[in-house]
Amino acid sequence: MLQLSVPAADGTSESRTIPLAEITAMTVGPGANPGPGWTKKTASTLYGWYTGLAYLFPIFGGIIADKLIGTHRSMVVGGLLIAIGHVVLGASGFGPLAHSDLGMSVFVAGLAIIVLGTGHFKPSVSVMVGQLYKQGDPRRDGAFTIFYMGINLGAFLCAFVCGTLGEKVGWHWGFGAAAVGMIAGLVLYTILRPKYLADIGLPPDGRGASAPLFVVASLILGALCGLAYHYGFLNAFSDLLSPLVVAVLAAVVLGLVVWFVSIQRPEDRGPTASIFLFMAFNVFFWMAFEQAGSSINVFTEQNTNRT
Repeated sequence: MLQLSVPAADGTSESRTIPLAEITAMTVGPGANPGPGWTKKTASTLYGWYTGLAYLFPIFGGIIADKLIGTHRSMVVGGLLIAIGHVVLGASGFGPLAHSDLGMSVFVAGLAIIVLGTGHFKPSVSVMVGQLYKQGDPRRDGAFTIFYMGINLGAFLCAFVCGTLGEKVGWHWGFGAAAVGMIAGLVLYTILRPKYLADIGLPPDGRGASAPLFVVASLILGALCGLAYHYGFLNAFSDLLSPLVVAVLAAVVLGLVVWFVSIQRPEDRGPTASIFLFMAFNVFFWMAFEQAGSSINVFTEQNTNRT
């Protein structure tokens, strides 16, 4: 049963790793396929928004899966959106779109669709691995190890396939190859699920029929993000986030954390505060980890002689 989650994990690792690795390289990299030729600052800003939102939206996707459509449907919805998003990324590099403002707007719309798809996919597939085994089953830890190995295997292999296509043929072909990986994982999952996972990830009783609506709504939201970028609204919003605004938002979040801890029962305040402390350290860890797709990517491009 666990084997069904690994192809899906490979698909999502390809589909999320490729934009992370290629957004910055495509937009600032020299050579045969330089992309739009953005500055490092602008490309890193786009990368930061994409990465941050890809970590934020699984909170909402998890709630939707838990309350409305179940983890199975949420994972399929997310996989479809991720695949569609990569098709849109690929389309943005063809013909006159390749070096035009309209093409970049299409590119941003594709990223938005992938973010929304990741919001559905990322929490659901992990939960489904846990749902394979009863609470306390010793096989559960081994299952998550295999699952995580599948994710890393997909991330490793996609660098050779999608990265090579991106540099040697065209960046849009690299993005398209990620869509192929996602679709292949979904097809295998859909074919074998009735045999191995028939009762895993079902929605709450009487619910689940609304799943297609989330696909349609996400596509509309993605298109709106592309339009907002095209007419300058996203850049204006990004410019509003000055250090002062960020500091105020951080103070508000800290205040909410203190308030939330204070309303807990006395015996629960310590463990609750510890959870938030771990979350804070986790934020800094991922901030450093995700430099691999921006700072380290640019540094390697500019300081490595591969000839």
